[in-house]
Amino acid sequence: MTIREGIPAAVRRTRLTIDYEAAGGDPAHLPEGRAFFFFFGLLGDAPDEPQPPRKPARRAEPPQPPRSASEAVAPPRPRLAPARGTSTGFSARIPDVVSRMSATHARTGRANAKTLTQLRAIADLFCEITGLDDGRDIRQHHLVQFVTTLDQLPPAYRRSAGEREKPIAEIVADAAAGIAVRLSVATVNRNLVHLGEVLKAAQAEGLRIDSSPNPALLRRFSKRAAKDDREAFTPEDVRLLFAAPVWTGCQSAKRRRQPGAIILKDWTFWVPLIAAYTGTRREEICGLETADVGEVDGVPVFHIRSNARRGLKNPQSERLVPVHSHLIELGFLDFAQGQRIELLPDPWTAFWLV
Repeated sequence: MTIREGIPAAVRRTRLTIDYEAAGGDPAHLPEGRAFFFFFGLLGDAPDEPQPPRKPARRAEPPQPPRSASEAVAPPRPRLAPARGTSTGFSARIPDVVSRMSATHARTGRANAKTLTQLRAIADLFCEITGLDDGRDIRQHHLVQFVTTLDQLPPAYRRSAGEREKPIAEIVADAAAGIAVRLSVATVNRNLVHLGEVLKAAQAEGLRIDSSPNPALLRRFSKRAAKDDREAFTPEDVRLLFAAPVWTGCQSAKRRRQPGAIILKDWTFWVPLIAAYTGTRREEICGLETADVGEVDGVPVFHIRSNARRGLKNPQSERLVPVHSHLIELGFLDFAQGQRIELLPDPWTAFWLV
């Protein structure tokens, strides 16, 4: 969600670059402000240090105009029937179990927002595939039905706008027509692990969940190592990529793909280079803050750590990564320093920072 919010900011920044060029400014020397790298902008006098993750604020409901007596009131959307009563006082509905589980994990820091989103999505998918709503009705054959359906799904299911509301049965039917690529073994196993956690959470609350269903029995195994599932870039691939106008010179900010004499050293320029020279994950690079570029024993480093804009895959992912000498030659440290500098206000800078 943070990345989704950051993308419009990056689009606005690119449009401002185009306007700046149209006004006669040199796009190779854009005015900078106090900012985070790449997608995220930081304005004002905020400290240049990583901030703890913030809880998303609830959106205020817009005031509704009063209804006249003659207006017809739309019927409420149908809801699932409530689950049968339990002796523990906890609802045995699978979505309710997941909600309580997610609240506990978020409070204790056991899981990040991305993992909790995956957990809810997997539980909803299981309910849709099996037609179950009450966790006490889960049996082993429901798990088999769930995994069998996963084996028939394409990797990018429901990522397009046209598939978001499409029933899963229709997606499976469409995928059966000549699509050879399916969900990876790792993805199927991750779904089973999360589902097993939901069953354990319900049992821990005292709900009478059948103990015989065992998602671990359905785990998939692959003879290939996980690192071999995706082909690595060859040296020729890398040469072809960095021969693009983004790095060799483009016509303008609006025509980045057409060869020219201008090199714009923005996030489009730096992110692929950092990835190539450090091997860090895309989210780790795009979530870097100015305070994450420093120096240890005289060596410039990236400090890969959690911040307010993104977490890390696991605690072991926090690390120091040296800044490659070629990045330094290309001016990355100057770029990082420029992001920290608060420029004196002038009419154009004020427009740029809006």
